[in-house]
Amino acid sequence: MQTLAHQKGDMATSKACNASNVLMGLLNYSTIKLEKVILGRENTPHVMQMSLFKNKAAMVQMIKGAEAAGFKALFVTLDCPYLGRRLNEFRNRFSVPKGMEFPNLFPGVDVTNLEDGDERMAYDLNGPKLSPFFRQHTNMQIWAKGIYTSDDNLLAIKHGFDGLIVSNHGGRQLDGVLSSLDVLREIAPASHAARSPSL
Repeated sequence: MQTLAHQKGDMATSKACNASNVLMGLLNYSTIKLEKVILGRENTPHVMQMSLFKNKAAMVQMIKGAEAAGFKALFVTLDCPYLGRRLNEFRNRFSVPKGMEFPNLFPGVDVTNLEDGDERMAYDLNGPKLSPFFRQHTNMQIWAKGIYTSDDNLLAIKHGFDGLIVSNHGGRQLDGVLSSLDVLREIAPASHAARSPSL
């Protein structure tokens, strides 16, 4: 939803990443088509952060679209199996502005009410076991986003993920948890021993 802050949204971020020679991550909830985000910047690694939906046919469509556009990897979101109780959003009465669309998701979905809305937006809670599903449909690398303990680390390696991202989803899922930086010192040695890259 970067267009809430800047007219060009993710395209501006992609341009900055390209100029700085750093990786660009795009959430599948982006308000800009992924083809537009990567256009002209294919030499900069772009990755798609993928939420896990029960609707596998739609997920395959998103995966194929990302790979065809030139994306290099999928960051599979494991640290948000469903939305946390975000009290600040309740207090602020946040809602998606009318006219804002998510072109990389399902057509015709009511995005103004993602919590109680369209069943197509329902999340799949079996994320760690979905690595084989992704392997069937793409040659991109598959990374597990949401590793928070050394046990999580070993589980992700067991299920064949190419890399790991230490994350608690910005601390918005569960109040009072340790920061990603604090848990990194536990996870990094196990990741290094298994020769699995981690961010």
